Amino acid sequence: MTGKRPRVKGYTVLECLLVLWVLGVMLLIAVPIQKRQAQTVNLQTEINRIVMRQYEAVIESKPRVYSDHDQDIEIIFNRKGNVRQANTYRLYGHKIIVALGCGRIYVKK
Repeated sequence: MTGKRPRVKGYTVLECLLVLWVLGVMLLIAVPIQKRQAQTVNLQTEINRIVMRQYEAVIESKPRVYSDHDQDIEIIFNRKGNVRQANTYRLYGHKIIVALGCGRIYVKK
């Protein structure tokens, strides 16, 4: 019986290594992009919370305080939604500027 060996179907080690290498490169590209997007979403969520406190102060005609102890931020809005003290805060790698008087919020990178 000197016939041919039946061909075994499967992948070689080289093909498997190539696929793993491509997946590794894709992960190296995707992870930093995902982290930046998560920071942007967190930043926008916090800005929306600050603005919501300002709207509450205007609607209820009562002073309202936004505070975040993790980020060491405290913003006091008067009954008209204005702030008495302008300040710059660091929030998720960005500078948040709260303007005097109007309480407008600016974001700088």
